[in-house]
Amino acid sequence: MTEEEALRHITAAVQVAVSKDVAITIETDLVEEDILDSLDSMVFVLELQDAIGKEIPDIDFVAEGLFKVRKLVPFVQAL
Repeated sequence: MTEEEALRHITAAVQVAVSKDVAITIETDLVEEDILDSLDSMVFVLELQDAIGKEIPDIDFVAEGLFKVRKLVPFVQAL
């Protein structure tokens, strides 16, 4: 999966989780920029799993820094 494909999947999952269009770039921090709250973040992870067709391991996204799109893209690519 390319970086662009991963970013597209992330953007689509975010938009479903928050029920609105959101501009996501590689520099976006989904939590710090108040795009996702705690409930939205759970929906986002489930939507991302569906979008990429792979199970995401049960990890702490906040502790791992994975709500920073710059870190999330390579994580998604490696799944």
